[in-house]
Amino acid sequence: SQLLYVYNSMVADNQAPGPDECNLSKLLIKKAGKSQSGVLVITVLTSPYPKVGNKVQKFSCQWNCYYCPNEPGQPRSYLHDEPSVLRANRNDFDPVRQFTDRAATLAMNGH
Repeated sequence: SQLLYVYNSMVADNQAPGPDECNLSKLLIKKAGKSQSGVLVITVLTSPYPKVGNKVQKFSCQWNCYYCPNEPGQPRSYLHDEPSVLRANRNDFDPVRQFTDRAATLAMNGH
């Protein structure tokens, strides 16, 4: 993403050939298949303890399947080291901040 940023900056300053003249920008896009269909999915997770008014409730599935992770402080069925869970924790489970964070990352990667 840093190379793509530098390349785009150089194109803007007329220091490098534009995307019409070379395929460098296409080569620098990470995981180009993510946006080729025209649809990008951004995962937003809810808090494991959502607030309803002034009341904090424990949000959990009514079932207790043995294969479903149930880590403390994490949404049910998600592991603490998954990218979307890391992003949700980093943004305090705020959906707008999660979306903005992920959208900025995708933009930096050329999507």
